[in-house]
Amino acid sequence: MYHFKSNSFSMKNIKYIIVNTFNFRGVTGRKAYWSYLLVYYITLFILAGILGVVTGRYQKINNIQPNGLLFTDVYVYYSILLLPMVSATVRRLRDAGLSPWLVLVPVLNVLLSLKASKKEARDLRN
Repeated sequence: MYHFKSNSFSMKNIKYIIVNTFNFRGVTGRKAYWSYLLVYYITLFILAGILGVVTGRYQKINNIQPNGLLFTDVYVYYSILLLPMVSATVRRLRDAGLSPWLVLVPVLNVLLSLKASKKEARDLRN
């Protein structure tokens, strides 16, 4: 089992996270984990900003709605890099001495909300 811990921000940290996408065992150091998250969210923010500017200008010039191709690019980017984030989070939780199952907490919230939305509303009038 290979344990990767780095003491500096570098592209090696980000490469390590991406290469080990399907490795849910072992640990990931703080620097590698936060380096990946920082780059991920900065690029996502930049893509969203570019998307907003492009679609805003497109609507003003042509007075029509843009097609969904630009939005699809952002969703594809988000989807592709989501799995490395989940696997890195599992390894980071293990490195911090916590249960890796805690990564499911946000998922459980969504599932419980969906389950609750299918139930009939209770009559609270007295």
